Amino acid sequence: PVAANVGYFSIVNQGSEFSFYVPDSLENSGTGSNYGLEVTLEKFFDRNLYYLLTTSVYESLYTGADGIERHSANDVGYVINALAGYEWWMGTNRDKAVLLDLKAARSGGKRYIPVDLTASIAAGQEVLNFDRAYSEQFDAFSKIDIKLSYRVNKKSATHFAFVAIDNVLNTQNMLIINYNADTEKIDKTYQLGLFPYLGYRVEF
Repeated sequence: PVAANVGYFSIVNQGSEFSFYVPDSLENSGTGSNYGLEVTLEKFFDRNLYYLLTTSVYESLYTGADGIERHSANDVGYVINALAGYEWWMGTNRDKAVLLDLKAARSGGKRYIPVDLTASIAAGQEVLNFDRAYSEQFDAFSKIDIKLSYRVNKKSATHFAFVAIDNVLNTQNMLIINYNADTEKIDKTYQLGLFPYLGYRVEF
């Protein structure tokens, strides 16, 4: 579905933003296509070790009511995810263990509708350049998480205590950009940086 009076709009892009906008009326004249390749390498938990690596390379395109083929909002180009973990048994009955888990992710930058700075300054509020919808990308996204856990196996329950650090390298990943009418400049908002936390879990 696309909107005859909003040429760039297509339902395929919904969910990529923090708001949900649907024009007054839609028609089924748009197109969408996705092409790609995904490869997965996995080692199930064995001999105290597991790992998983998935890589996707793809292109996502759509055509709105204006007949122009564009990148979709989800067309970041590639996504790489990696997980790995190792477990050390402890205790005379092997009822305790220390676990180290690592998680890494990298992908192409999120696509967005750029701000028309000149028009925004003239209007005194944010004006987007819809003619160039999703033509630009933020810098590539990357993040590494680490977690160290201590597990105790009891007859009635299993206890976990852990310390974790998300985005351990404190990588600055872009979240959104907005026009600031007070400064007449474009503000950048970044995603969560380095984030440590503790936890305790009981499994019955």
